[in-house]
Amino acid sequence: MGAAVILVIGGVRSGKSRFAQQVATDLSQGGGVRFVATAKLDLADLSMAARIGEHRRKRPSHWETEEAPLDLGAAITGHHGAPAPAVVLVDCLTLWLTNLLEAAGDVAKPGFAGQARAGLEAGAEALLAALRDAPQPVVIVTNEVGSGVAPATSLGNIFADLQGELNQAVAREAGAVYHVVAGISTRIK
Repeated sequence: MGAAVILVIGGVRSGKSRFAQQVATDLSQGGGVRFVATAKLDLADLSMAARIGEHRRKRPSHWETEEAPLDLGAAITGHHGAPAPAVVLVDCLTLWLTNLLEAAGDVAKPGFAGQARAGLEAGAEALLAALRDAPQPVVIVTNEVGSGVAPATSLGNIFADLQGELNQAVAREAGAVYHVVAGISTRIK
C-alpha cells in the first residue's frame, strides 16, 4: 500500500477544489506540491479557458504543475530522477474521464460505449496502481454525478455510469473521502 489517498467529491462550484488545495497545503508541511491538471486548454472554449485561468490564479505559484489529460497514472508516480513532491493533488477525475471519452471516438458510431469503457478500464487500472504505489499522499478531486436527475442522452448515461464507477473505485482505495457542499466539507470515510 502506498501513501495516503484522499478523495474530495462534490458538485460543480461546491468548493471542492479549494478544500483539496487546503488539504494538500496542510499535508505538504511546506514541502512541494505537484498539481496535476487534467483539463485541456482549448482557447475556442472561452468559458473553460476562464475556469482554467481562475484555478491557476487560486493555487500557489510555487507549486509544480503538470498537465495530464490522459496519462494520469504516470503523472501521479512522477518522473524517474525528479525529486518527489511532498503531496500530489489531482484536479479532477471528471475532466480526465471526459478526455478519455473524447479519445474513444465518435459517440454516434456503433461500439462507442464499449470503446469508452475499455479506455476507462485501462486508464483506471493504471490510476489505481499509481495510487497504491505513490510514495507521497495523493489528494484527488472529482465531481459527484449521482445526486442529480438521470441524463437525457446516451452519452450522458455512459458518462454518468463510468464516472460513478470510477468514483467508487477510487473511494475504495482512499483512506479518507470528503464530500463538499456549499464550501463545507464532511468526512464520509
